[in-house]
Amino acid sequence: MKRNATALILDLSSSMNEDCEPGRTKLEALYDIVAGLTGQFDIICFNDSAWKCSKDEIPTNGKGCTYMSTAIHLCKTEGIKAAIMITDGDASDKSSTLGAATGFGLQIMFVGGGKKPAFLDELAKKCGGYCTKDDITLTKEITAKVQLLLGSGETKKDIQL
Repeated sequence: MKRNATALILDLSSSMNEDCEPGRTKLEALYDIVAGLTGQFDIICFNDSAWKCSKDEIPTNGKGCTYMSTAIHLCKTEGIKAAIMITDGDASDKSSTLGAATGFGLQIMFVGGGKKPAFLDELAKKCGGYCTKDDITLTKEITAKVQLLLGSGETKKDIQL
């Protein structure tokens, strides 16, 4: 796999176990999004720590907190220079995440309820990207956006969805 390719970073913290609609958790919606993606790309999952996985290895239960810096550090260790992060929350480690973000390209898709955390916009701006607020129940639409970003390799403001 090309190391300059864009990776997908998935938030698997405990809040992803919450329902996004009756009888369907955010994690289940996330599975549907990832299952609809085609092509080869790295997947980095995170909560209290971060790890690489395949589409078939994504855990079925979210746990822990939202330590975004662990995912960014792992990407950098793996030679990945850009990523799309899908998260439903604010970072548990804001200072560390901003430090890790230096020199990294990141687009963020906030899929949580309520107002988008201001920190996510700050983080995206530091990475030369942007942060959208998406409805995780609209899995086909999110899949299309992620596929476009993964397929294009773009992680700057060139693509506004």
